[in-house]
Amino acid sequence: MEIISTTRDFVLGADQITYFEVTRVTYEDNSYNETSALVGPAAALTADQADKIEGIMRSLASDSYRVSRTRSILTEANNVDTDIFAITAVSPLKVIQDRYQAALLEPGWTIDDGTGFVPIVFTVNAQGALRYNVNGTGAKGAKMYGPVLRLKNYPASPTDTDFFLSENGNRYFSLPNRNVKIKKP
Repeated sequence: MEIISTTRDFVLGADQITYFEVTRVTYEDNSYNETSALVGPAAALTADQADKIEGIMRSLASDSYRVSRTRSILTEANNVDTDIFAITAVSPLKVIQDRYQAALLEPGWTIDDGTGFVPIVFTVNAQGALRYNVNGTGAKGAKMYGPVLRLKNYPASPTDTDFFLSENGNRYFSLPNRNVKIKKP
């Protein structure tokens, strides 16, 4: 079941000294799960939250750097794929595509570039290459890197657009600003 929200509150205990972190996770059917964790006095609460914020920002900085290198990282993956295919005659990227292919080939995918969702259909041609077609405009190449999907010549040639699978696995989104979304059926 999909999580629709997570809220955190800090509650002062009955002793008026000790704080508790109360986390409420609400699901799409409006059911929820609530947990309470002892944090400690005000100084412990402040230090705990400072550490959490710093940890999140460290992760964000690291993720941002990696995202800024997306094109280079995908080029490196293609180079490894080429090298391994030359040695073994098996493409690691084809293995990854095979892992995701069944879900991609399901009907009902849609894409929204900001003007509303329209159909996007994924197919695999006779040579095993992944293709996509947005709203019946003609098939173009796509490349699957697992949780990263590249649509070649999208929205138009010569631009390639990379999409990243959301944490809940229900959508792919592009950057910057998550402006184009591909939604699962």
